[in-house]
Amino acid sequence: MIPKFNLLLLLIFIPLLLFAQPPNDKTYFSMHDALKDRDYVYSLDLSNQALIELPTSISELYNLKVLNLNDNELFNLPYNFNELYNLKELYIGGNWEIRRGETFEKLGDLKQLRVLNMDENRLKLFPPSITKIDSLIHLNLSFNHIKKISEEIDNLRKLEVLIINNNQLKTLPISLGNLSNLKRIDIASNEITELPATIGKLENLEYLDISDNNISAKHKRLIKKWLPNTEIKFK
Repeated sequence: MIPKFNLLLLLIFIPLLLFAQPPNDKTYFSMHDALKDRDYVYSLDLSNQALIELPTSISELYNLKVLNLNDNELFNLPYNFNELYNLKELYIGGNWEIRRGETFEKLGDLKQLRVLNMDENRLKLFPPSITKIDSLIHLNLSFNHIKKISEEIDNLRKLEVLIINNNQLKTLPISLGNLSNLKRIDIASNEITELPATIGKLENLEYLDISDNNISAKHKRLIKKWLPNTEIKFK
């Protein structure tokens, strides 16, 4: 039998615990609704809404973990965007008019970011601020116009997936071989003629897509030798 005092405590605290559970499985689809629940917003999907800008009030969603801004008409991100300290996933692809330099500089301060999707942004340069996000696990820069990957990419020591297909790459940086956690690389549909020998250091690499490039049969054989345990797609 439960003593009266303990029973009273249970009656008081159980309802409090039930109501205290945040609705962390809910995705919000408008800033208006998100700001009404700002303390409990973990996922916000604003994709395909023809947005030109984000309000500075986005920083009030301090618990936000997943933000989808894909396929809008954004010119920039608000000056305080880097105050989303808990953000883990950012999808910002398909924003053709975005001002690359000043916009992407803010991304370097998102120290908990694990997934970054920046496909179809008409990027000509590899954004240098990306190399400051050492928490990144998944990076997608596909369908841009990037000609070179920064040698400082080896700052991303936790990176497991690199997708940079359909660009204008001619080779990969030597430093890529230092990313020992890489499991998947997709560099299909570029202008690559050969890979650096350091790619052979990627012992955890499970899959490599180098299809639709300009790699000779001789160099393909060399790549197979460097990566004997990796599934390689040549065409």
